[in-house]
Amino acid sequence: MLQLKEGQRVTVWEPHEATKIKNTIEANISSAKKDQEDNWKYYSWNAKFVGQAYKKAADLAEKDRIELKEAAIENYYNKEKQKLYVTVVIFDFEKVEKEEKKE
Repeated sequence: MLQLKEGQRVTVWEPHEATKIKNTIEANISSAKKDQEDNWKYYSWNAKFVGQAYKKAADLAEKDRIELKEAAIENYYNKEKQKLYVTVVIFDFEKVEKEEKKE
């Protein structure tokens, strides 16, 4: 599950410049949440970084953590292929700096 609220943190995977859409970075993002039995559930989403997020996303690398500031769900159904495409469109985010582990 992905909550589209300010402060939601996700991990970025395979960020790259979109080949078909100008000024767009495409990536996969993942989130996790504990269920009622205290077990972790993991979720993966296709994502597009657009608008002011586009320039910021150009500096993203594999496994970077980000905090969503503004995002929406895009739900597109291709009638010819009979396939549903669900994408998280990210308009703004902040990169979360990695915390150093204390020993």
